[in-house]
Amino acid sequence: MEDTCPQCGNDLKLVPSGISKKTGKPYNSFYSCSARCGYTQPTKSVESSGFRPAVSKADIPIIEDEEPGQAAIKDTMRQVLIGYLEEFVQWLKEK
Repeated sequence: MEDTCPQCGNDLKLVPSGISKKTGKPYNSFYSCSARCGYTQPTKSVESSGFRPAVSKADIPIIEDEEPGQAAIKDTMRQVLIGYLEEFVQWLKEK
């Protein structure tokens, strides 16, 4: 991973995955120019890294008698957790 922005030469910073305040949808982590020149670069995904977790999304049970909207909340929480795990794996690889 390059530490400087190829457009302006300033440092890149890691923006962790999370949930958009504007749309409410989850997003993956990415690198962004610290000078806000507009350059962004996605982080490497767990799938392309060859990392295989001991637990998969399929192992997490879904409760059938949930309140309306809870399945969507749980799915969003799973996606955010996976994003954090991807960042952690990326951090480990850079060490």
